[in-house]
Amino acid sequence: MAEELRALPGVCVEEIRHRMVSGEISGSVAALAGLRSADDAFLEVTRFEGMERARVALALLAERAAAVDLRPALALLGALRPLPPRPALSLSASFVGRRNYKTDELKQTLARAIALPHGLAVESDDRKAPLHLRLVLEHGHARLGLRLTRQALHERGWKLAHRPGSLKPSVAASLWRLAGLAPGARALDICCGAGTLLAEAAEAGARVLGGDCDRDALAAAAANLRALGTAERIVCWDARALPLPSACVDVAASNLPWGRQVGSDALLEALYAGAAFELARVLVVGGRAVLLTGAPERFAPGPLRLEASREIGLFGQRPSVLVLSRPAQAA
Repeated sequence: MAEELRALPGVCVEEIRHRMVSGEISGSVAALAGLRSADDAFLEVTRFEGMERARVALALLAERAAAVDLRPALALLGALRPLPPRPALSLSASFVGRRNYKTDELKQTLARAIALPHGLAVESDDRKAPLHLRLVLEHGHARLGLRLTRQALHERGWKLAHRPGSLKPSVAASLWRLAGLAPGARALDICCGAGTLLAEAAEAGARVLGGDCDRDALAAAAANLRALGTAERIVCWDARALPLPSACVDVAASNLPWGRQVGSDALLEALYAGAAFELARVLVVGGRAVLLTGAPERFAPGPLRLEASREIGLFGQRPSVLVLSRPAQAA
């Protein structure tokens, strides 16, 4: 996400914290509404220290929140998108580590200290509220921000069908960035599931091709791609024996099956080994494959070159992103 932010005009990335990137923008905030790899984007309205784990922190939050003036941020949002005269406001809060208060208590404190004094009705359903105020606590550090867009950035209009373990579109966009996806590129997903990676690549202007051995997953992928308005090709296949010619794709990205999805370590290693050889065959020389797996120790690159391995946090798990490339000798 930081890389995508840095590429925007007028953006200066200042800080990278736990699941958060912050900075300043000198131009229009409208550019932030187009971020693909971010789950969400917020206009910061205040930050402060001293949010202890004890319940005394609630009193500090009430004091600091009562001093917040939302009008400058609301004016910026009003210039970006239409707001009703008295917009409803939804609230969310999260924190790292154990504390002696709950997120509901934090939201109630914000409602009393900010929403009501500003004449904003509080709406429990985020989808019905034109405004969303979020509080993030990390250790003693607090940040409060208004969401830039009406819905979270990771919510895509085409994501109609879901499958267990399906990626967030923002994660899919990040994998393609690591793969070096460019408009017009031939992009492949060998285990496409509900088609999230394929849809993200198609939205980026790529020519996509994907498949899966699960016909229910293929039906979900077809529904999502139709909602996007693309008629790209998806096929029922075995990732270890792709019905594709050699050197026919520029980049690949996949959320590989692992754990109970496969059944045993031996089956998983066989699947991974076959997939690695097939990726090396169908990628052009120098082409990249970015693979997400919760069992990186079971993956042998085979003819591919492992360039990087990064562990990420996802759905309470710690899977790894493997960045691989096809060297000339794999031809």
